[in-house]
Amino acid sequence: MARGTQEQEFVPVLYLEDLQPGMMYQVLVDEVPLCVCNVNGEIYAVSDICSHEEVFLSYGRLNGYDLECPLHASIFDVRTGVAEVPPAERSIPTYPVRIVDGIIEVSLTR
Repeated sequence: MARGTQEQEFVPVLYLEDLQPGMMYQVLVDEVPLCVCNVNGEIYAVSDICSHEEVFLSYGRLNGYDLECPLHASIFDVRTGVAEVPPAERSIPTYPVRIVDGIIEVSLTR
């Protein structure tokens, strides 16, 4: 492995069949809360903590790529983590996802 690079370690978190399109689910990876979302068959993983107030985003709503915070209605794009609607101004982290044998795996290495 080249100096300065890290191999991504993926952790199984959910069966793909348990996360139907339009659904999101909270998972913990090394005690880090993540929100795993299914948008039309595309799987995304983002931090489950709102960057404005520390509440779980998985308690909010998923509308297409928009993840709405349940507390103050900030909206984040699950593809990029960008805060699109205030009051949140800071993005949330996104995480690599892969599907292996019908199992969703997430890596905390970005």
